[in-house]
Amino acid sequence: MDILILNDTINSDNYGCQLVSHSMRKTMREVYPSASIFYQPMGSYSKETRTFDKVIINGEGSFGHRFQIPGGFSAQMIGIIKHFLSSNTPIYLVNVSIQVSKEILEPHIPLLNRLEVVALREPLSYMYCKKLGLTNIKLFPDLGTAYFEEESIDKKTLDFCFGLGAITKMGEKIEKPLQNYINVINKIAEEGYKCAFLDFPSNPASDLNIAGSRLHPAIKHITGGFENYYDAVKTAKYNITGRHHGMVMAFAGKTPSASFDSNMWKTEGDQMLYGPNGYFHFAANNEKELYSFIMENYSNCEVDTLNLNDKYTRLKPYFKGHIECTIDNNTEGMEHMLDFNEIEKDFKELYYLEPEKYGF
Repeated sequence: MDILILNDTINSDNYGCQLVSHSMRKTMREVYPSASIFYQPMGSYSKETRTFDKVIINGEGSFGHRFQIPGGFSAQMIGIIKHFLSSNTPIYLVNVSIQVSKEILEPHIPLLNRLEVVALREPLSYMYCKKLGLTNIKLFPDLGTAYFEEESIDKKTLDFCFGLGAITKMGEKIEKPLQNYINVINKIAEEGYKCAFLDFPSNPASDLNIAGSRLHPAIKHITGGFENYYDAVKTAKYNITGRHHGMVMAFAGKTPSASFDSNMWKTEGDQMLYGPNGYFHFAANNEKELYSFIMENYSNCEVDTLNLNDKYTRLKPYFKGHIECTIDNNTEGMEHMLDFNEIEKDFKELYYLEPEKYGF
């Protein structure tokens, strides 16, 4: 069997992209041990090259703000999808978050419904796609959860891991809340808590490039790749991040995470899947309230860790779901485990995500 993987991200500097591409390879070897697998990054595949028995598209965040830009999913992939559908090649869109406005996405619904499966990685995207009439959707934890072997950390040596997120792309617009956040981190370090700040490459600057010079000298800097990130976050009692894959790696390491908004509704969806351990709107934070929020969450870390361990056990059978569903379209998703009435209610309260823009 010959399988084509499209939108391979192994050469990206982004830790999340690295994690997913390595997990994709690991899981594909386990699920398709005798198949020939061809990995192609976005925009590199010539549809005239050859035929395949099936095509798997690694979606990730390609159905977000980059969907319509030159070089985005719409320009690069829609034509390729149509090409393979014309030859009746089974196509699977997996490990994807979808947050494109209703007006932009609706014209593509008939095409997406012709795919074998559209596998979402957080519940807000699942709920949105269902509302728009996608009938072939399933929900699984992010594929990155399948990469790490389950571990039990007897003693957590760090009190906190901190990080930033895609919110920093807003630049000067969030400079004041950014400084508030850094001031709170420094205050916690000054009080004697053992803290680490986790780097995460981004565009135009990595998280440590933005925050590093402003951090208290007692705060440990973690760099060097997604595995170093995971090795640090799994030893922490609590994690605070604006990164989707920061939440995913913390969950895999059984560390509770509080989170703030990203460039999509990924981190809010993550809390509804892996939490809830609290989230806040980054641009609206102030030092006093943010400090209280973080320390209150930290005080509950033992209970939150026990609850997370239970959730890990319940979600573990679905870690490989994004690939297993390409073997059997009837592979059960985990959507039945969630209360979507409650999720929709919570979503409508997140005013900064503009739920009305998506029909809620």
